[in-house]
Amino acid sequence: MKLVSIVVPIYNVEKYLGKCVESLCNQTYKNIEIILVDDGSPDNCPKICDEYAQKDNRIVVIHKKNGGLSDARNEGLKKASGDYVFFLDSDDFIDTNTIQIMVNKIEQLGCDLIVCDFVYADSKGELIDSNSLGKESELLSSIEVQRRLTKKDGWRLIPAWNKLYTRKSLNNIVFPFGKIHEDEYVIHHILNNCESIYWIKLPLYYYRQRSGSIMSEETTDMKAYVLDAQIDRIKLYLEIESYDLALFWSEDVFLKISRQDKSAYKRKMLSSLSFLFNDEGYVKNLSVFKRIKQKIGIKHLFLWHIINLFESIRRRIIILNKERKDKKGVSKIKKLLCRIRNEGNSPIILLSTPTHGNLGDQAIIDAEKRYFRDKNAGKRLCEISSDIYTNNYGIIDSLICNEDIIIISGGGNMGTLWPEENKNIMHIVSTHRTKKIIIFPQTIFYANDNIAKQQLILDSEILNDCSRLCLFVRDKQSFTFAINHFAKNVYLVPDMVLYNKYKNFHEKRDGVMLCFRSDKERVLYSDIIDKIEKTLNKESINHYVSSTVVHKKIDYKNREKILKDKLKEFSSCKLIITDRLHAMIFSIITATPCIAFDNISKKVSGVYSQVKDVDFVTIIDEFNADKFQVLIENMLNNRWDRTELNFKDNFKQIDDIVDGVI
Repeated sequence: MKLVSIVVPIYNVEKYLGKCVESLCNQTYKNIEIILVDDGSPDNCPKICDEYAQKDNRIVVIHKKNGGLSDARNEGLKKASGDYVFFLDSDDFIDTNTIQIMVNKIEQLGCDLIVCDFVYADSKGELIDSNSLGKESELLSSIEVQRRLTKKDGWRLIPAWNKLYTRKSLNNIVFPFGKIHEDEYVIHHILNNCESIYWIKLPLYYYRQRSGSIMSEETTDMKAYVLDAQIDRIKLYLEIESYDLALFWSEDVFLKISRQDKSAYKRKMLSSLSFLFNDEGYVKNLSVFKRIKQKIGIKHLFLWHIINLFESIRRRIIILNKERKDKKGVSKIKKLLCRIRNEGNSPIILLSTPTHGNLGDQAIIDAEKRYFRDKNAGKRLCEISSDIYTNNYGIIDSLICNEDIIIISGGGNMGTLWPEENKNIMHIVSTHRTKKIIIFPQTIFYANDNIAKQQLILDSEILNDCSRLCLFVRDKQSFTFAINHFAKNVYLVPDMVLYNKYKNFHEKRDGVMLCFRSDKERVLYSDIIDKIEKTLNKESINHYVSSTVVHKKIDYKNREKILKDKLKEFSSCKLIITDRLHAMIFSIITATPCIAFDNISKKVSGVYSQVKDVDFVTIIDEFNADKFQVLIENMLNNRWDRTELNFKDNFKQIDDIVDGVI
């Protein structure tokens, strides 16, 4: 059992110190040292500290001259001998299980820092308002947290006192002497020492609100300290050559300065930015900040402020319009669910369907809805888009009853390849773990690194805790992985798009379509694509570039038409060359010959292996110019059978499960 050092800086808090220390002495995790740092307190705090030290041999007391909160923390940190360190302000207190929970997680995941959520308490120690995030916990990279600090809830990640630190995370960390908002000055240095951070969304820390505390009144000078700390943050990012983060934080700092009312204050803060600008107010280091110039097309700082002002107004208008639309959308969902239940049925809820322009994902949703219509359950369907769900998840989750059936749309969304999509799935499963949940055919891919291993531990806990979960996967590699890690109700079936039938085949076909990825799953880069085009040009083969991604929002209103247009395009070609899974599948259902390169998660070959009797599709792993030329000739010259394909028999396992719940 590893030792945890708990540092408590103390000054003029005799009313609250007893509850603070008692909360530490009563911790369920016993291997702790409690370092009480008396910062020259003028009241009875020194005496109280000594009395507690006599009662509990785990308590160490340091008496020192008054030097402020940072100085007290630094003194306590010098004395700390534990493997982990925790800071507790002396007017606050913690839950009896706080240290136990945080140590368990840091040991389980092997991460560098654990953050817990907190709740407010009044001067008597009574809860005022939980103000808890109420969301699922998150495993984050250091860069993700650095960006998250500017977001709505990011300020909850800044305090020194709601964290369990490893020694690595505190390497070379010194709290700044004489500063207010001292946490702002060190958080970026702490995060720079970390690789992974786990944010527990449980209120384990009680943050007391009282008059007379440092933070009880926010003054202009205090705001200046915050901005000064954030300027220090930008300097750090430049030193470590993290230019993206430097740019990200520069924009936020400039915007904050532009909003200040006092011109003297503005001048003071702008003078602090001298390392970025020359005497005339122009960007000094163009090699670092040329993206600022390119993005906004300006050089002068004043114009920067004006543009930011108009941009903030524009964003506010967009937010207001979105809020109005969301309100209407939630109202429609509520009415639809009531109508289905009034008819004596349990709703089938397609939850958090994407609205982006990836036609592969949209074709999956279209096939899933067609599947339920074929089951005569179309009137029970309720599709809730990710846009509405993300912004109103609390309301939406409360509308879902225990006997409702939740459908999570299929795709390649589980694992670390697309972390936001995986996070969304895990949120739904953990929130509705007692309900019937069917995850339609997925590809599962976790990278081979420490953060991915930590994420897998968390995801496994969530999925294995859901007793009524049924998971379908669409390739053997994912099936084997799911059986080993998510041991409940896993079934292997094809991609849902293969459920669809397409009848409008073109009699005359012409040309070759090139359809390649440009995202993190791409396997073909410009040099290989150039060689493919040269091969086609050499044989005088007409070809063009297309995509299964459109740059527009897609939902239930326009989905069917956009998909029909794209399938019509596929059915007009002689040959498709692609590294996209759904470009290959679109080729299959339109009976169009296809050469498909496998991608990094192997989902292309994995899905094809279930329909490998389709002889007009060829899967290859790498490009070879000579072999590729011969392959193209064979694919174009062969007289392929255009007989309509039907894969519905491949979905019998889904039938067995769905028939049992609807």
